[in-house]
Amino acid sequence: MGKKHLKKESYRYNFFRFFFYILHNFFFYRKVIVNGKENIPKKDGIIFAGNHQNSLMDPLSIIFNSGRQTVFLSRADIFKGKTVKKILNFLKILPIYRKKMDHGNTISKNQKIFDLSVEILEKKQAIGIFPEGTHYGERRLHILKKGMSRIAFQAAVKHNWRTKLKIIPFGIFYDNYFQWKRNIIINYGEGIEIKNYKNEFQKNEKTAINKLNDDLKNSIKKLILDIENYDYYDFYEKTIKIYKDEYLKNKKLKINAENRFKASRIIIKKLDFLFEKNNKEFLFLKEKVDFYFENLKKIKLKNFLFKKNINFLKLFLQTFLLIFMLPFYFFGVINNYLPYKIPLIFNKKIKDKQFHTSIMVATGIFLFPLFYIFQFLFLFLLFEIYYWILFLYLFSLPFMGIFSYYYFVNFKNLILKWRYFFYSKKKNSIFMDLKEKHNSIFEIIKK
Repeated sequence: MGKKHLKKESYRYNFFRFFFYILHNFFFYRKVIVNGKENIPKKDGIIFAGNHQNSLMDPLSIIFNSGRQTVFLSRADIFKGKTVKKILNFLKILPIYRKKMDHGNTISKNQKIFDLSVEILEKKQAIGIFPEGTHYGERRLHILKKGMSRIAFQAAVKHNWRTKLKIIPFGIFYDNYFQWKRNIIINYGEGIEIKNYKNEFQKNEKTAINKLNDDLKNSIKKLILDIENYDYYDFYEKTIKIYKDEYLKNKKLKINAENRFKASRIIIKKLDFLFEKNNKEFLFLKEKVDFYFENLKKIKLKNFLFKKNINFLKLFLQTFLLIFMLPFYFFGVINNYLPYKIPLIFNKKIKDKQFHTSIMVATGIFLFPLFYIFQFLFLFLLFEIYYWILFLYLFSLPFMGIFSYYYFVNFKNLILKWRYFFYSKKKNSIFMDLKEKHNSIFEIIKK
């Protein structure tokens, strides 16, 4: 496959995109929330530019939830082997070369990609770039590289600034990078028009590139969680985990993924303010939060338990329900175990954890259907079973897999709840101290 399909809409691409969109948005993730989609032009050439959190999952999130066929620029080291290259080419992903990973002429190679990107924009298509240059599993924005700005200005100059080209900033937030059936939020910001930088560019190209990068950086920061105080990064994350639901409860707001994201942004601002205005109080709070999480680990509890109303009757009913549903759990596990387990085995060989989710999705898309078809044919050929029962069995497999996953999560949580209940009844000293610290942390942040 050549490069022509990159410069036009592809019906074949749309067909496969719809299929994978269903798997991505409804099977892999629990909920995909998209905000600001009205900021995306439907026809003009645009550049999507945003934060890079989670390897291949980031471009897939934009591809499936932007309404545009987007050509993404990605790190060249993933283009290994003919099969991988063909798949990535079909997915409209192009390589960007970096000196430390590619020992050839990176400038010459990248210029060819930049030229091709300009041609794609000329055809009023969309390209996507992660200007940080690589992925980071951190809730903050890193320094932006200048490649995106160079492509944008190259396109504008080629058309003598008679262009409607816009950069659409986006921010991606995962409430968990690695776990299945979690939430993802995609925020699109207002477009940045390239023609507005014409005078600046004609005076000084370097100044214009820096100005565009700064404006883009500020736009992206409004769309993400951005913990700038990196020396205390872990403390910020822990405090968000403790306080976000309590904040929403105090404000009488619904506890959901989107409101938790907004609460997290407010907590970051509160901590930034405390750090600047009252450093002594900031360090005192940090000491309490660190103590709280250290002791949670000691007695093998989780933070979410302190927000629950846990009593014996509820625990008894939940235990009874899980015992009653145990056969359904085993049915789901037996029929989904191998396609679920194989990607996890591959992941053990990959040091960069941010690739793990991508491997799970990429292999799962093929493994689960293959195993389901094999199991269906196995029963069809070896046993005399009514067709409607066989098709009902086939249809049930993915849903029973999801059920088994949730069952296992609830089973682990139930064990934690029973432990919490017994600690509470026995008035365990560490447990009682934890409850006191939990409440005192709230009081400090409320101020």
